[in-house]
Amino acid sequence: MDSFWHCFVGEKNDYYTLFIVLLFFEFCIRVDNLVRDCAVLIALGIDDKGKREVLGVQVSLSEAEVYWREFLGDSQKRGMHGTKLIISDAHSGIKAVRKAIMPGVA
Repeated sequence: MDSFWHCFVGEKNDYYTLFIVLLFFEFCIRVDNLVRDCAVLIALGIDDKGKREVLGVQVSLSEAEVYWREFLGDSQKRGMHGTKLIISDAHSGIKAVRKAIMPGVA
């Protein structure tokens, strides 16, 4: 649980991940009497020994490229490296970010 907590407080760790699984869930929240759609962005890392770890969780307004870019950029700043494969849906935002900040990752 300790490493799980670190991903939320922004502490830098060494996260060597062969695979990243990117997920998102949509939900609605009420803000100032308005109902807004939101998304939860989740990154799960799997290392070369098969160990799975939550690398990050973020609530955003959508799964647009700008939010994935911020989310994955922050994960890299906190020590995520070695990624060879991203497993996700074919969302254009994820594809654009992968090409921009993770060139060479399939």
